[in-house]
Amino acid sequence: RGPPGGPPGVYRQALARGELGRAAGLVFADPRAQFRAGLQPEEVVTLADDLTQVGEIRGAASAYEQALRMKPEGTTAAAAHLGLARLLIEDFKQPTAAYQHIYDAIEAGGSPSQEAEAKDLLRRLQGQVRSIPREAYRWR
Repeated sequence: RGPPGGPPGVYRQALARGELGRAAGLVFADPRAQFRAGLQPEEVVTLADDLTQVGEIRGAASAYEQALRMKPEGTTAAAAHLGLARLLIEDFKQPTAAYQHIYDAIEAGGSPSQEAEAKDLLRRLQGQVRSIPREAYRWR
């Protein structure tokens, strides 16, 4: 028998111990099975944030995308979109692609602090891309 909570329990234990590689492996080995078993989208965003902190940007991007498939709206989705936008701007050097995630973070119905972060990211983009879509100016 495995730990209490099945696969999500194993994931949570790995994350609590700082075993990011193991936690990520559990999520990406068979994502559908893990999530059907009870893994929460918020936990996947936490994993993505942690992977970002240790420089595992491809794994982080995958985890953010998985969280969005699980929960495409609300503060969890906004957090995932903002995480992807930051990765696209800072690590992947794709500011144009980041715009859609910034837009989606605002539209997802995030918290006031998430909306403020999205607006800050949008201001950063203005210096990196030729133009920002006109609709973005309603958020400034």
